[in-house]
Amino acid sequence: ERLAIVGCRVIDAVSLAIDPNPQVGLLLEEFEKVRHLCPRRHIDAEDNQKRGLAAETLDRFRYQAHLVARACVAMILDQRVAAVICEWHEDYIVQFANGASEIVSVKHHDGSQINWTVRQLCADGGLRHLFDRFLLLQERVTCRLQTNEQLRTGAQQPAELRDCCASKDASGISTWATTLAPHLGATGPDVVERFLRVLTIEDGLPDRGVVKPVHVQQLMPELSRELGLDVITAERSYESLVALALDACSAPGHEIVIAAVADPTPVSYTHLRAHETDS
Repeated sequence: ERLAIVGCRVIDAVSLAIDPNPQVGLLLEEFEKVRHLCPRRHIDAEDNQKRGLAAETLDRFRYQAHLVARACVAMILDQRVAAVICEWHEDYIVQFANGASEIVSVKHHDGSQINWTVRQLCADGGLRHLFDRFLLLQERVTCRLQTNEQLRTGAQQPAELRDCCASKDASGISTWATTLAPHLGATGPDVVERFLRVLTIEDGLPDRGVVKPVHVQQLMPELSRELGLDVITAERSYESLVALALDACSAPGHEIVIAAVADPTPVSYTHLRAHETDS
């Protein structure tokens, strides 16, 4: 039952009726304003085949789904997490029960590639895209970059930026804002400072070859205790969460958002359970 609730909350847009009065005002308020500027990035298997995308590219989408699944586990274990929204503005959004939102960019870095420089972190590492979305959402969200990349260490290297953001070091953030402003296309360092104050860079995550067993080992024991599952069932539950994430990433476009705003009942857990009982 708890996993079914999570299934209602992991959607390609917004799940509104888990709570009769969810605080998703920011996302709904901004949606009509910006949806024409940032169309949903639809992932369709047939389209991918037509475009000749390699299996390696599809693996990157699956990697994203594993990180979404990790966020789904948090919905069960941490009441502060209300919903996970896939493929809107960024790779996914974590919606908190208090109404706050965090936009998350996932970047998988292959071992054959060199470690990112600061410039590459902004471009290939997705930092500029995160910054653009931060501005588009009127600076009313927190931001997170997740990657398996082990960031370069040393003075004025990406690992220093990561640590500076984590420590909220005002002087360091000011220095980095000046450095990053031209790479982010910012009008000046002040807005970059505000961005860095709400940015978390999470590097060194498991790569796509080992992310499943690592997540199962890290996440499932606590989930098993919480839900009273045996080890095998817990692993299958994790696989179900990954499947939910993939489905959410490849579901139809913005229409589901508009429909949910008009009438949230069809996506409510109560409605879905009643429908299952009737059928």
